[in-house]
Amino acid sequence: MAIAANQLVSAAISQGLIDAETVETLRRNARREHVTLLDAITTRQQFPMLSLYQAWAAEQGIAYITSRDLQCDTQLLLKLPPALWVRKQLLPQGQQDGRIRMATSDPMQFGLQSVEDKLGMPVDWVMAESVAIMLQLKQALTQFDFDALSEPIDPTVSLDLIMREAWLRRASDIHIEPLEQGIWIRFRVDGQLQDFPVDMSVTDATGLVSRIKVLAEMDIAEQREPQDGGFEYHPPMAMQQRVETRIATVPTRWGEKVTIRLLNGQQTIMGLTDLGFSQKALNCFSKTIRLPYGMILLTGPTGSGKSTTLYAALKEINTPDINIMTVEDPIESYLTGISQVQAGGQKLSFAQTLRSFLRHDPDVMMVGEIRDDETADVAMKAAMTGHLVFSTLHTNSAASAVTRLVNIGCERFLVSDTLLGVVAQRLVKRLCQHCKHSRVATEAEQVQMQQAHDVSLYDAVGCLHCQGTGYSGRVALFETLWVNKAVQHLIAQQATEAALIAAAPDYQSLLDDGLEKVLTGITTLSEVEKVTFASH
Repeated sequence: MAIAANQLVSAAISQGLIDAETVETLRRNARREHVTLLDAITTRQQFPMLSLYQAWAAEQGIAYITSRDLQCDTQLLLKLPPALWVRKQLLPQGQQDGRIRMATSDPMQFGLQSVEDKLGMPVDWVMAESVAIMLQLKQALTQFDFDALSEPIDPTVSLDLIMREAWLRRASDIHIEPLEQGIWIRFRVDGQLQDFPVDMSVTDATGLVSRIKVLAEMDIAEQREPQDGGFEYHPPMAMQQRVETRIATVPTRWGEKVTIRLLNGQQTIMGLTDLGFSQKALNCFSKTIRLPYGMILLTGPTGSGKSTTLYAALKEINTPDINIMTVEDPIESYLTGISQVQAGGQKLSFAQTLRSFLRHDPDVMMVGEIRDDETADVAMKAAMTGHLVFSTLHTNSAASAVTRLVNIGCERFLVSDTLLGVVAQRLVKRLCQHCKHSRVATEAEQVQMQQAHDVSLYDAVGCLHCQGTGYSGRVALFETLWVNKAVQHLIAQQATEAALIAAAPDYQSLLDDGLEKVLTGITTLSEVEKVTFASH
């Protein structure tokens, strides 16, 4: 017999994944909306069905392994007919000390004892996803000329499954990569790519890509040139929530690769206090964004959270007596009371839109990115003529923003007269608050932490709430450089970046901010090392 829904729910409650009161509320909602309880739980709580099976496995004392950890012992595979492995979806992992380790998607199914008897050795059962097991079986069984291909998959159903699972896992991107014999799908969750095993033939994969291109209003006949588009996705039973997508295709050896970025257009804009600023940096940032004119820049690589910080700043200063206008490509979130313009294409460039803004009596303007000298020139002249301007740059540090602006073609006197401050940021994974483990730092770690006495650090452990990763969500590390008269003078005098940092008031480096977050148990030292120590 298969694992029943009530068993999964009971296990989720006993393992602390969800509380009984919430389950009862969702049970009533499910009846009213004519959906299954499991769908109601996963959708409203926004976690994948996988988490429920992991909870059941934990309650039963059975290990749950991911697709990356699955393997196949071909010698054991020869001991039973191929049809039996496929019918029961079993995958032998190996043997040790006279015991076999066997992966299955359903330890409750009938006939497992007979499998153990036929193998002639005791079996230790582990759980894994059904699709992941079948993909491994197919690969291993090809040498036996055994046809284990599944029925063709409807591209519409496949896309809905992929989009729903990505949303449940809170993914920021979906990577769809064509292979010689199928397709490879990965989700980027908390900055890290995760496999999403799918059983799909080359024909099905081609149909999936075509379906995506139709929804994104792309030319499905054009397969040799990169294309861009997008569509709106509505998660099922998600209380009218919508997800905007940005779609990009590019031709590769085996077909078109598709990357889908998920943008939650109706998400709640974070407040300044939720971003992760230290108290000193928060005070300086909050004060600076309320100045009447000048330019504030956010820097960092793509996906470092610059837009989130900008939206939080605009939300903070958004009052009825201020006219705020933004030009973005694309608009990632919608802010009530703010005029937001979608740039892009030949008709609406950033620079042209900024010029038009000046005829609409703005107090504050935000340009999504300074990409060229024309946009930089218009933005700086607006900052000099009584407007507060926010924007972003792609630079490695706060101080290098000055060098970048000069290289684009901005005059140094304009930079020194208009720049109010630069905030550089990086994202690191946030420790799961349900399972993080405290310990005393080693001597080597104390040296890295610049601590002369014993301190406590936290390690990632892994639990049901974080799907075994030890992390849940991400938090920003900030480098802040504020411009005073001394820094203005140094910018005009072509001073080095080190000189600017030395003269800047209340300067905070990424490393300083990261170490503070490590000591308070927000992230780990290894995460901070990835974005700070590696560059020093």
